[in-house]
Amino acid sequence: MAKRALLITLFLTLGLGACAQEHSPKCAEECQAAGKCTLKGGTCIATLEADCQASSACRKQGQCHVEGDACVATDSNCQTLPACKTDGMCTAVGGACRAVSDSDCTKSERCVTEGLCAAKTGTCVATEKQHCKNSEGCLKESLCSVLDGKCVIGTSADCEAAKPCKEKGLCTLVDGKCSLATSADCGKTEACEVAGKCTFDSGRCVVGSDEDCMQSQACERKEKCKQSGDSCVR
Repeated sequence: MAKRALLITLFLTLGLGACAQEHSPKCAEECQAAGKCTLKGGTCIATLEADCQASSACRKQGQCHVEGDACVATDSNCQTLPACKTDGMCTAVGGACRAVSDSDCTKSERCVTEGLCAAKTGTCVATEKQHCKNSEGCLKESLCSVLDGKCVIGTSADCEAAKPCKEKGLCTLVDGKCSLATSADCGKTEACEVAGKCTFDSGRCVVGSDEDCMQSQACERKEKCKQSGDSCVR
């Protein structure tokens, strides 16, 4: 009789310990964040696909599928995330979305804008100069050289490749940024080509001589071939 009572006690103890309480109030925070809505043995775990799909982790990290005691990401989950489109985080590894192949990265927005086109340790990085040269960052901001996985301004040639060189004369690398520094910089600008503003003076490009005017479109098209102050005139 005593043995039977002991067995019943053990059964009840083990049984109650193994009981799982779905949507336990004690798990409210972990439920919302990670889909761990079930209390079992004092620990909040994931047991229902619907709980995973309703969690922040599903919306933000693609962890929408229940596996074991947790919500994990699958390839299909990852590919619906904004982070796949923007950052190349399109493949599930160890339950999380990562950039695994170069093809994940080359399809991403940051490959186009920042040259981050190669996969390395789960993220997209720049690994060769061509990645940077093909990017919008090179054309707009002179970020045409690669350093430590990112595109940076490395040389004056990087400055010359970008629009600010043509538009503002920011063609020479000085202290890590593209600057207007010489008459040669002014000579690369549209203002030099169109209006004869080809001479560097006090930090800006001005009409410095008749020669500046004579090589401009103002001279060729409007016969304004002589310097007068900061303008070309007839």
